Amino acid sequence: MSDCTPVDTPCEANLHLAASDSPPLDKRVAEVVRNYQQLIGACMYLTCFTRGDCSVVVNQCARFISNPGPTNIAAAKRILRYLAGTQSLGITYKRGAMDPRLLSVGV
Repeated sequence: MSDCTPVDTPCEANLHLAASDSPPLDKRVAEVVRNYQQLIGACMYLTCFTRGDCSVVVNQCARFISNPGPTNIAAAKRILRYLAGTQSLGITYKRGAMDPRLLSVGV
């Protein structure tokens, strides 16, 4: 995915992932499920700490973590394409950057 074409948004407009897209439980491939789980787990980590702009679509993808379908996998790949194109965005934490007046609130 390092040479992918970046996109401007983390998901398509009006994206609605449905359980009907998932394969039957006896037809799912364990390696595909494991790779999808790892990808969504990594994206969840990013949404918690630096990339909150992806949280809605990552949440939608996480609903199908045990049985992803082709549409779910395509949505997860689109998140990666968005992240590849917006690497400079995110929350930056700096040591000592907090205003000391905010620490004394409620005292």
